[in-house]
Amino acid sequence: MIQPSLIKSKIAKLINLLVLLLIMLIFNSCNLSSDKKMIGFWTIDIDSTQVIGREFNISDNILTIEMDSTCILPNIMNQIGNKSNTGKWKMLFNEKNDTIYFNVPENPLNGKYAIHFYRDYKEKLFKARLTNDSTIIVCRKGLQDFDKNIDW
Repeated sequence: MIQPSLIKSKIAKLINLLVLLLIMLIFNSCNLSSDKKMIGFWTIDIDSTQVIGREFNISDNILTIEMDSTCILPNIMNQIGNKSNTGKWKMLFNEKNDTIYFNVPENPLNGKYAIHFYRDYKEKLFKARLTNDSTIIVCRKGLQDFDKNIDW
């Protein structure tokens, strides 16, 4: 016959393990939310975008982030030669802020950006502000239902 104290001990260990797994799952899902928010296509608000120390003209204002880690940055009008605007992206997480890294060496927007997601209630749009030392990019998420209850 199994002693009641042994059963209580095993149940307590099981509960502790389940609580630990639940906590890990919650923290892990927090990191994934920025990934999920970035995937899709974005239009860049040209009037709100600033680049310091470099001059170039964006020929289209579409930024595409794919689930397979591929990204397509906007074409640049005054680049000499046939430069690629396709590359890879990845999210970097830390306590201060989430960042996205665009690895598209031939594009002037190549680099790492801090991300701030927000809702524009006036225009009813989901937006993101990407910033680094020399660039601020404000963009709008495409094909999203603003009135749907989404954690943004």
